[in-house]
Amino acid sequence: MDGEEADCAKNRCTAGIIVIGDEILKGHVVDVNSHYLCRELWNLGIDVQRVSVVGDVVGVIEDEVRRFSEEYRHVFTCGGVGPTHDDVTLQAIASAFDEELREDEELIALFGQNFTEPCRKMVMVPSSTKLCFHPQPVNANGSQSGGVEKESHNAKAEDTSLSYPALQIHNVFALPGVPVFMKDGFQAVKSLLSQPECQFHMFEVRVDRQETDLAATLCTVQDDIQPAVQLGSYPQFDDNRSQSCVVLRLESAQHEKLTQARKLLLRRLSETSILETSVRRSTRSQSTSESADSTSSTIREHEQATFATADHLSVDKVLHLAGSPRASDFSKAVANALCIIEDAFSRYGPSGVCLCFNGGKDCTVLMHLLSIVRQRQLNQQAAPPERGILALYIRSNDPFAEVEEFIRDSAERYHLDLLTVDGSYKDALKWLIEAHPAVKGVLMGTRRTDPYAANLVPFVMTDKDWPQVMRVNPILDFTYSDVWRFLRDLNVPYCSLYDKGYTSLGGQSTTIRNPALHVGSGESGQSSHLPAFLLNDGERERDGRVKPASTS
Repeated sequence: MDGEEADCAKNRCTAGIIVIGDEILKGHVVDVNSHYLCRELWNLGIDVQRVSVVGDVVGVIEDEVRRFSEEYRHVFTCGGVGPTHDDVTLQAIASAFDEELREDEELIALFGQNFTEPCRKMVMVPSSTKLCFHPQPVNANGSQSGGVEKESHNAKAEDTSLSYPALQIHNVFALPGVPVFMKDGFQAVKSLLSQPECQFHMFEVRVDRQETDLAATLCTVQDDIQPAVQLGSYPQFDDNRSQSCVVLRLESAQHEKLTQARKLLLRRLSETSILETSVRRSTRSQSTSESADSTSSTIREHEQATFATADHLSVDKVLHLAGSPRASDFSKAVANALCIIEDAFSRYGPSGVCLCFNGGKDCTVLMHLLSIVRQRQLNQQAAPPERGILALYIRSNDPFAEVEEFIRDSAERYHLDLLTVDGSYKDALKWLIEAHPAVKGVLMGTRRTDPYAANLVPFVMTDKDWPQVMRVNPILDFTYSDVWRFLRDLNVPYCSLYDKGYTSLGGQSTTIRNPALHVGSGESGQSSHLPAFLLNDGERERDGRVKPASTS
């Protein structure tokens, strides 16, 4: 074991996950919580070493919690913290640490007038419990609808709008079992997790070969690179159950060893069989207690390392497309969008520009183009930026969970300084200008085919009775097919709902799958739809948008 490997082994931060529920063991409910936690923890550089699924039995949960707590630095339990007879997780955790259950006054105050006798079970927690609240989005009036992570001794009883918190008992974090609340709970404890010194580095290559043809080669490569680097092989299949390609994945906590393994693997593969390659690394987010100087330095490091090393922006490909001597309408639209964004930066400066981002396909294109322009600027300056790209998410009353997850993922992937606001578009702009007076231009993902956008120009002030800010519209000339060509040709991640037949995203009450993509029902009776990029008639893009039901 060399010095780097020894340091990583010494500093490696480990975790275990315990999923609790009879319904999981019986197959009545699909466990999505452990998948989410594994992905999030990997991105933090935390090594998940075991996932266990147990039933609603106090003794079994107690034994598992005690064992996991001794073996791993962090333990996460999912489920069993509700008010019913089979919610026994907190009782089991208390027993595992030889603690008594106590009534928590702050939790009682949290329920306020909604506190009833069935709620009493939810306020009985192990004696050493600390409460961790999810950071709530900002309301359009500038206030927060909840608190940030805090221990029970400094939380305020009057914050009755807070959702049920995550609970920390020693090195165990007890999270709800309902996925949307579990995700909120994890976001609440995220900043409390140990930040390991080592990061995970990953290299992927898609190969146009059968897995059986690669088996012998992969065995010899694995022998040469283990144990410092792990090699995985994952066949991909199309709808006809025919293998379409194989994804090979190298992963290591040592960047130099991964680079050596990558070169070795590519030498052993036929060049004609390689479809595409990509590189990723965990972000290793910093604790909020670290200094602003350190945070700025880390943003700079992330933007340079992630954008340049992973090349997930495909900068050269985009610039080549925009500068093509035989320019198509598509390449002209890309070039024009880059010029408009550069013009916005020139007029208002990096701190004067804000991206309006709702997780849709159009603003995803804009986010990618904006990041390319920003990256080119960073490459030309020595000083680190004060922050990431400022972005405003105006949350609807009933957002899709998939959209919320994609927005969170995008904020990490593109290093956005994300502001989440509840309220109308007008109120959100008012709050933005008051909270960030330097902002003079808001970049919008508007296209000419959008309602009331046919005659728009790239730079246009808001109406006189609105908060005064310049609306910047870089992708006005993109067509529906241009958007999908950009996203798919450049392998830009987009919201998963688009692969399920949605073509234009709003709230859940105003959005359905596009009828034009309906292809019938399967044997189970469930309706089946093609993905959004297969919609041939761009004029039917908004056929999946419906008027909200009347409340009268």
